[in-house]
Amino acid sequence: MIVTYMLTSHSPRWLVSNNHDEEALNILADLRRAPKDSEVVQLEYLEIKAQHMFEVDRSRAKFPQFQSGSFSDNFKLGFYDYASLFTNKSLRKRVFVAVFTMVFQQCRSPISITLRFSPLLTSMHRVWYQRHSVLRRFHLPRLGFDRQHHLASG
Repeated sequence: MIVTYMLTSHSPRWLVSNNHDEEALNILADLRRAPKDSEVVQLEYLEIKAQHMFEVDRSRAKFPQFQSGSFSDNFKLGFYDYASLFTNKSLRKRVFVAVFTMVFQQCRSPISITLRFSPLLTSMHRVWYQRHSVLRRFHLPRLGFDRQHHLASG
């Protein structure tokens, strides 16, 4: 995971939100395989920048009491942003659709279900085998069925 972190670059949105505009432009140019001054890269950069500015303005208008930049205020702003996923009706619908899609995607094939529940199945098989071996050792010989008799008759 550490190697992956070191090999991947930051998101252009994260870079713009942390005032690393030039680095964001470089990464967008690399992603689009185009020069930094191309129209596609510039439009995407401006779109990201405008979205960031909108989010900052909305945050200032909605939560003026949390604009000091302290860790506590930033934490509260982040909390309220995540809470809006459940309090806003349209966002709540999106969250539920995404969650149910991921749940059903995980259970779409018998192989994934088997892999997911293999520890449970293994423990159930172990209990069944122990019960079966106890039955074979103690109860069947008492009833007149032993292994040699069973093999000789079959």
